Amino acid sequence: MAKSIKLKLPKDPGKENTTPSNYESAKPAPSLRKNAVWSPADDKTLVDVLTEQQAAGNQADNNWKGVVWVAAALKLKGSEVISGGGLKTPEGCDNHWQKVRKYL
Repeated sequence: MAKSIKLKLPKDPGKENTTPSNYESAKPAPSLRKNAVWSPADDKTLVDVLTEQQAAGNQADNNWKGVVWVAAALKLKGSEVISGGGLKTPEGCDNHWQKVRKYL
């Protein structure tokens, strides 16, 4: 009959128990990208930027030039602190405009 061997695992500082059953929960959660949260003030800022960019000639036919969405994202930079959501990216500004323009 084989003799059973017990291994003692060293404890990690700051972790009470590193047994295999709870080791998975000790791993840090992967960082998830937050969705942007749009307030009415953010919507107004977006419309203001689009109005400025239209006056500057950055709208061709019925499409906006890519620089417009970069300008909108820069103007909205920091609004995530107030809204509690994620960053408003150029692509996110374009996507949000597609939704907002239906109501104007």
